[in-house]
Amino acid sequence: MNTPPTPSAAPLAAQPSRPGPRLQEPHSGPWWRYRIMWLVVGGPALVVIAGFFTLYLAIANPDYLYTDEQRQTAPGAARHEQAAHAPALQARNHAATGGMAPEKTGGSESGQPAPR
Repeated sequence: MNTPPTPSAAPLAAQPSRPGPRLQEPHSGPWWRYRIMWLVVGGPALVVIAGFFTLYLAIANPDYLYTDEQRQTAPGAARHEQAAHAPALQARNHAATGGMAPEKTGGSESGQPAPR
């Protein structure tokens, strides 16, 4: 009977050659010597530092509540509120009537100043 040859029985020339020891590549140096690495690490680190600084500012200088009573007692509050709502009122009147309300100039309609 013929038996197949075993791998150990094969001649040495037929066996695949084993790789020899690798040549060591020269060491490229530490990572902190590369400027591009500082850009990669520095950007996110700067954002984290800025976030903590913003958190410190928010905790150290809180916004105080401004109640309705304080707003009503403030001098000129009603006049300021009317001035703040003027553009909205003009837009509402324009949408409702199709035109702008005539402006009050304090004078007569003829363009002459009002008598004193």
